[in-house]
Amino acid sequence: MTQVTADTSYTMLLGGLLVLGMGMGLTMMPILSGALGSLTDHQIARGSTLMNIIQQTAGSIGTAVMSVVLTNHVLNSPAATAYMASPKAPCPPTRCPRPSWPKANRRWPKHSAAPTW
Repeated sequence: MTQVTADTSYTMLLGGLLVLGMGMGLTMMPILSGALGSLTDHQIARGSTLMNIIQQTAGSIGTAVMSVVLTNHVLNSPAATAYMASPKAPCPPTRCPRPSWPKANRRWPKHSAAPTW
């Protein structure tokens, strides 16, 4: 998955994700079974609950961290800088005009579901 580019085919992506998913499934189940197997009978319920909580929390934190890293990488790339400098790019938030709201009742215009810019 480290060799993925914009020209990578879907077949290569699906193949890599298939291998990754099978590897995770084949390694996580024995690890979790071994961890639960080392507990006594009255500890299994709490141990299973704790492992599920840790797994969900770690997955959420990992997803958030990777999202921030990817966003910063994309925004600092030369392609993003060139896109933001192009005339087709959306205006930066500091220079965008404010939406024009109807003055009478301050509601959305009846003809659209979004404010007019």
